[in-house]
Amino acid sequence: MIMFMFCASYIFWIILPFEYVIRALQKSISVQVILLDIIHIAVFVCIQTLTLFALCIRNESFYREINQTKRLSVCVMARCFDGPLRTKAKNTLNLIEGTPPRFSVYGMYDLNARLLFKIFYTVTSSLICKS
Repeated sequence: MIMFMFCASYIFWIILPFEYVIRALQKSISVQVILLDIIHIAVFVCIQTLTLFALCIRNESFYREINQTKRLSVCVMARCFDGPLRTKAKNTLNLIEGTPPRFSVYGMYDLNARLLFKIFYTVTSSLICKS
């Protein structure tokens, strides 16, 4: 729930400056007020972008560790033909392949390194469709 709200607010705060500038220009609001608000929104978006970037990097490193564990289990199974070590490696490999780890936001976004690109794609397609 928290990750869904974070992604939804992130998309909202990216779209907001464009909508705000368009409305302000249509109503001829003072340029100084527009600049202050845009700077405030831009700082907020940068902070959220860095947070999302850190989450994506952390999840990507977790996925790499899972893949390394898979490779190590296969290597152990190739060297040991009997015994508790092979059993443990086989159980670990079956666990990883049977239920692979997946972090998702209500099935809309998978948390991995491509999440930022998917969000930017969603925002730009939304802005193009509104224009």
